[in-house]
Amino acid sequence: MPSGDGLDKACDVVVFGDWHESASWAAPTMAAVARTTPARHWYQVGDFGLWSTRPGTRGRHYLDTVQSELARHDAQLYVVLGNHENYDLTASFEHDDDGWGLLQPWDRIRFAPRAHAWTHPGTSMRFVALGGAGSIDLRRRTIGKTWWMAEEITASDVADLEALLPPDGVDVFLSHEAPAGVDVIPG
Repeated sequence: MPSGDGLDKACDVVVFGDWHESASWAAPTMAAVARTTPARHWYQVGDFGLWSTRPGTRGRHYLDTVQSELARHDAQLYVVLGNHENYDLTASFEHDDDGWGLLQPWDRIRFAPRAHAWTHPGTSMRFVALGGAGSIDLRRRTIGKTWWMAEEITASDVADLEALLPPDGVDVFLSHEAPAGVDVIPG
């Protein structure tokens, strides 16, 4: 991103999406990015695949793989949840001083609350995020396994985000949901 418009220096911003709990997709993708940019604060926007943390599950293996790959590259991943996420797990998150949700023992992965504002590490770039999204493939999903009722963004979530917006705006807005009025192609 070029310098200017009040930004104190140029920086790389890395944004991933739609990993769907696939360790075999996430790990080589992170490795490829680590080879091509010095950025080590990465964002994953929607369909991360937060489904299970139980030992022996695919979800546990996935989180362990993502954590290991992040450690290998000395990187931090900030996740903005979308649809197809286990929002029941987020209720138990502790939060760091910047409001990011923590899921132990995966300390290199942080989860944004539904509405969140922050400054990108090492810059003055102001970010906001709105987590959640509606599933257009709901008929193919299983409640409590690949779909959770709390996934959709509510009017309250939007009001919470609006309350976080500074009067002079932000530099980056992250969300997995399409803005109102944008047609989506059913998947």
